[in-house]
Amino acid sequence: MNKIFTFIDRVTPKNNLLKLFVISFYTISLTFTFNIAITKIVGIDINFDPTSTIKKIQENIYLYFLTLVIITPLIETTIFQWLPLKLYKHFQKTKKYEYIFLLITVLIFGIVHSYSVGYQIALTFTGLILMILSMYYSENN
Repeated sequence: MNKIFTFIDRVTPKNNLLKLFVISFYTISLTFTFNIAITKIVGIDINFDPTSTIKKIQENIYLYFLTLVIITPLIETTIFQWLPLKLYKHFQKTKKYEYIFLLITVLIFGIVHSYSVGYQIALTFTGLILMILSMYYSENN
């Protein structure tokens, strides 16, 4: 993990506002790239089932905005980033379990997003990027 953190240090500016912009750009770019690779190269469909709850939420623009822009990110950040990092730091005796912890957290994040198999795979990669960045910032701030 130290090599990844060193890489992040080298490619991000020291100014905090600019760092936030650059990291956001990296996260969006990597997530988009993984999702394109999954849908186009591997050929896995990430569309939702038309009868799913997410489709019903998308039909109401206000509910969609409230759910997907405000409520969901707060809940997911708490459950999949803040809480796991607190638990990891509390029980951490050595860094040798760091990758196992990362893998378990990311797999749970992917499994929870069970709208379709392709969507689960895409969100697993997204969760990996977000968790690595969360671990990086928890150690360096």
